Amino acid sequence: MSDERKIPTQCDARRYAAALALAGWWGALTFYGAVVVPEGTDQFGSQAQGLVTQQVTRTLNLIGVAVAILSYVALRPPVATSAWAAWLAFVVSQAVLFGVHAWLSGLLKSGADREWFYNVHRIYLLTTAVQWCAAPYLLWSILPRDR
Repeated sequence: MSDERKIPTQCDARRYAAALALAGWWGALTFYGAVVVPEGTDQFGSQAQGLVTQQVTRTLNLIGVAVAILSYVALRPPVATSAWAAWLAFVVSQAVLFGVHAWLSGLLKSGADREWFYNVHRIYLLTTAVQWCAAPYLLWSILPRDR
């Protein structure tokens, strides 16, 4: 048995960077939504938690842009059309999230009707769910594989 180790290529490095960024973003979003939001709401109330969430989602959205760019670079070698579909779902979701985030921030500042705010917030949650679901397939698509 030979102990030849393959030297990572530039393509491998791009894929690993994208995979790490995507996995980090996905894990952070999952933990925040599943643990921090419910616990923060229980401890501080929905209004105070909403102000924290406003700041956290701004950061998650910026990280999402970095993930989209790194994923694009990692997918440049020929990959399946479904991988590009997952990437496009991720990117379109990210663009929608920026718009809805700004809309929600404006509603918070104006003291809009609570029911209207929560209806707009549902758009944000649904878009986040689409992006969250696209991410594992995108991750699978960019993971380096043995050739």
